[in-house]
Amino acid sequence: MTVTAYWQTQQSNTTVSLQNNNATVVIKLRLPNTGKFVVWGKVGVFNLATTPQDATVSITTDDGATLLDFTSVGIGASNGSNIASVSLQGVLDLSASDENEIVDIRCGTTNGQAAWASPIAIPVDAFSGSL
Repeated sequence: MTVTAYWQTQQSNTTVSLQNNNATVVIKLRLPNTGKFVVWGKVGVFNLATTPQDATVSITTDDGATLLDFTSVGIGASNGSNIASVSLQGVLDLSASDENEIVDIRCGTTNGQAAWASPIAIPVDAFSGSL
């Protein structure tokens, strides 16, 4: 049996500005337009503010309309090294022919940056448990 993993990695010198708590797309991954997938993602979120702040991180599809996983993390005040490494996971069923095959990682915070983002998807035959 051959299994193909689909993945995308943000270049190491690339950062995405996060401002005004807007959910900003950090990275996208295109999947085949049919199938069932287990998806994972990770991203580093920097706090550039002088006060602590919360950051939201999600992995979505359908241009952000379908949430696969979401979390909120607190990051301490910036001293040049305050960063949160965030991991996400979910499942995605692209059985319908009109499904959007783009998975993205979105982040939001008051004043920060996102870096080192990487989504990964592995096709599976079936899901067991609640969806």
